[in-house]
Amino acid sequence: MTRRITSSGASTTSHDGRDESRLPDDTGQPRRMIRSDASSVDSVDSVDSAPVPRRAVSSGAHAFVDPLEMEPRVPDDSPVLSEPTVRHKTSHSRRRVDERHRAMRSYVLRRVLIGVFIVAVVAFGVWLTLFSSVFRYDASQATVSGGNQWVDTSRINDIIDENNGKSLFLVNANDMASRIDQVVGVSDVTVQRQFPNTVSVSFTADTPAAVLHVTTDNELVPVNAEGEQLQQQSDESAYDGIPRIDVTDANAAKDDDAIAESVKVMDGFSDSLRPRVTGTTAPTRDSITSTIDDGVTVVWGDSSDIDFKVSVVEKIIAKKDGGDADFQSVTSINVSSPDSPIVK
Repeated sequence: MTRRITSSGASTTSHDGRDESRLPDDTGQPRRMIRSDASSVDSVDSVDSAPVPRRAVSSGAHAFVDPLEMEPRVPDDSPVLSEPTVRHKTSHSRRRVDERHRAMRSYVLRRVLIGVFIVAVVAFGVWLTLFSSVFRYDASQATVSGGNQWVDTSRINDIIDENNGKSLFLVNANDMASRIDQVVGVSDVTVQRQFPNTVSVSFTADTPAAVLHVTTDNELVPVNAEGEQLQQQSDESAYDGIPRIDVTDANAAKDDDAIAESVKVMDGFSDSLRPRVTGTTAPTRDSITSTIDDGVTVVWGDSSDIDFKVSVVEKIIAKKDGGDADFQSVTSINVSSPDSPIVK
């Protein structure tokens, strides 16, 4: 609605809601209208609070007020702010920032201290295990079991002594066991670290399968089942009870197939038969022959089924030694075919 003022001084309201009671007159000054009726009289304050136009545009008999040029109307009961309120950061906010900074510094310091502690622990552990005397390997305290007179124990001791003075953690037990196993006559080697500073070594030492009697210089050479030469003994009584075979070369057990086969045959002798064998010959690898102390000759053939062959021979000799009349005259036993032995 638009209120307008007529020529008689009455006030009307226009449809756009503007009060035209204060429209400027012909001089350009706003006219102030006071109504006598109570329903239409505005208070001075309310009139003064109405928008005051800065410029009016006349169009014919009536003046038009541009709303864009009007001053904003402020309600009487609303406080008028002379300038906008500016909120400043409080000391509480500053304290929160400081606390975050302190927390971050504390976190970083804590992480640094933890890192330093871990490095120190690792460094101490490395020093303790690798460089201190606590775990220093002492070869003189090593325990060795399984050796005998036929094995070169000095070679084994040299291998054990090689790591002396090092940290026990740097002693390679598997490598030590592998090297000891390469010593002639040694098998089934086990090496274990014994903390804090030594090792234990155990192995199986071979005993001679036979003794090679080198006829050219009357030398006795003990060999195992593989034909490897064991430790020679200065006391010839050490060879008592070990089967012997005459050869012309100390390396015959490796170089001569017939001698190598005869060594395998003698290795199969039982503990009861072994000391009774006084000699063995090997014209060929399948005609190996031994002589027993009572003069009986045993033809073994080769080393195949040697355990069975030995058991057959032992039964026949047992009957002969037991006084069995049927075996008293036995002088030869051929077990090259053990299922059908030939006894003469």
